[in-house]
Amino acid sequence: MLKIPLIIGLIFVVNLEAQNIDFNKMKEIYEARQPLLDSMINYPSHNYKSLFTINKNNHKISFWWIPNKQKVGTVVLIHGFMMNKSHMLERADLYYNLGKNVILIDLRARGESQGDKTTSGVDIKEDVKAVIKYYNQNLNPYGKLILHGYSHGGRAAIFALSDLLSNVEGLVLESTPYSLEESFKRTFNVKEVPDMNSGSLDEALIKISNLPILLLYGSNDTAIIKDEAHKIASNFKNSKSRVIEFEDARHDLTEKKHIEQLKTVITRFIKLNN
Repeated sequence: MLKIPLIIGLIFVVNLEAQNIDFNKMKEIYEARQPLLDSMINYPSHNYKSLFTINKNNHKISFWWIPNKQKVGTVVLIHGFMMNKSHMLERADLYYNLGKNVILIDLRARGESQGDKTTSGVDIKEDVKAVIKYYNQNLNPYGKLILHGYSHGGRAAIFALSDLLSNVEGLVLESTPYSLEESFKRTFNVKEVPDMNSGSLDEALIKISNLPILLLYGSNDTAIIKDEAHKIASNFKNSKSRVIEFEDARHDLTEKKHIEQLKTVITRFIKLNN
């Protein structure tokens, strides 16, 4: 069965091929709350709690808390644009099996979080910051944090950490676009797209350059290409930071033929930072 984000993506591609698209209108639709994304596709297989906190915009931000008996640190998973927290469960199991506690966030206007509209810009960093603050105030004995952002969620993580690095020891960026505008141009094969108010990733990366960062991308991904991956990596200053290309992979690195490599590189990164 096709995953929901893939289904929605295919619909957009078909529409783009069928007619001249009003990208501003498309952006409005794309950022609006999607009823399909209000439902969870699955639930954690381990004991968990449904928690929430309040962000700077007074939105309730929902997240799952999956504690691990080993208490050797916590991974915060941040989903991509047309997703909710339940789409990150495969990655959650990976980290849980490494002994980590896990948090899975619903960004605003997605899943069980409040809001009528999300954004492709920097505002969603406030959702991530709210969860980090909650963790530091209420769950701190479970250890330091590593953030893992997939696609759009990677950008949210970068911008959040550029403001708030307290108790964070690492960052995993999976298929994270360097430029949203250039990513859209490649994906939809057009020359111009509207300004997405996407913020300066370079400025944010400079602020977190001493943090160990693992950047993962597929060689066949249109959201981020090799040159852009190395632009991101040019800001890394920590000797433990790594950039790894997945040969013949597209955007989702949890696909069956790539999942073992994903497990291997993440395991190495975790061990390197323990």
